[in-house]
Amino acid sequence: MAKKENKEAKKKALKINFAQNKVLTALFLMLSCLFGVMLGIIIMLSFYPTQLVGEKQPSAEAPSIKPSGEATGMVCMEPLSKDKVREKVRKFLYETYDSYLKSINVELKDLKINKVESYDDCLYSIEAEVTTDQGKLPSSPIYATKDGKKIIFGPIYDLNEPLKFEKPKEPAKEYPKSDRPKVLMFVMSFCPFGQQAEKGLKPAVELLGDKIDFEPHYVIYSGKYGYTYPDYCIDENANYCSMHGIAELREDVRQLCIWKYEPDKFWPYVEKIYQGNCNLNNIDTCWKEQAEAVGIDVAKIEECFNNEAIALLEKEVELNEKYGVRGSPTIFINDVEYSGNRSPESFKKAICSAFKEAPEECSEELSSETGAGSGQC
Repeated sequence: MAKKENKEAKKKALKINFAQNKVLTALFLMLSCLFGVMLGIIIMLSFYPTQLVGEKQPSAEAPSIKPSGEATGMVCMEPLSKDKVREKVRKFLYETYDSYLKSINVELKDLKINKVESYDDCLYSIEAEVTTDQGKLPSSPIYATKDGKKIIFGPIYDLNEPLKFEKPKEPAKEYPKSDRPKVLMFVMSFCPFGQQAEKGLKPAVELLGDKIDFEPHYVIYSGKYGYTYPDYCIDENANYCSMHGIAELREDVRQLCIWKYEPDKFWPYVEKIYQGNCNLNNIDTCWKEQAEAVGIDVAKIEECFNNEAIALLEKEVELNEKYGVRGSPTIFINDVEYSGNRSPESFKKAICSAFKEAPEECSEELSSETGAGSGQC
């Protein structure tokens, strides 16, 4: 009695919504890959010695099978009748599905071959319907050779017409609305992708001015990522490190000091850095000339570096952990991560969408150049 109840309980647990049944979907994918690849290769090698005959399907998800019905002048094999191929395919599918479904405690209820049509000289296209005790399996294109020896799952493509794909457009993000949007920028001072983001963000930030709260921050690593003192880390405990070495970390600190004590000089200074006036090999001396060129008090920045570096870096680490920052650039608008293009216009539109009431500056069009939002240190 207990065994029977246990069996009934297990069976009941399996009665789930078929549309969400990942196991059956996995079956479909497994069969598509297994038979589509292995048997597809056999078909091409055996029956298409000079060319692949067939129409390209418009979509792997929703193929449109159109039997050609046209002679190609190529004899592939001794064909069987549609009825004989229908029975062979049905028997193969039934035994295959039944075996697998039983292994996952699902019952095969019915399997129908609804249609068998000539696809070309060598293949029949087949429409099958599989029903289980939990619903119908998703359908897929099926083909069988006309001699009744091979079966293919999945769409067939014309080798003379390579598939073309377009990058899907990412839906525009919605940012929480506020009177004064907050924009946080996390970069590494010598990450090329971070500098790309700075180039794009600078015009938008300058345009919106004090109507937004903008803060620059830096991506800080530690010894747990494999970084060591003194080549990458400023402290012997390796709590504060940077991906591109200690020179980059020191520059991150200097830029934090500039933002703290002379924020109006921050963007002019950073612009000189990403324009290539300095590099990682000379930044520890080169930075002074750039700072003086934009009117920064170099002595004040050096004093900040000597006395406040650890405190500033500690705060950066806290923010990195709070926002889950792992790479440069990472930008947040009202605490939602930005992932659009890195052009001034794209940044401006995103920030302006976070206003409760957008200011008139948002109507000014900025450059759309700088590049797509790809790549990260």
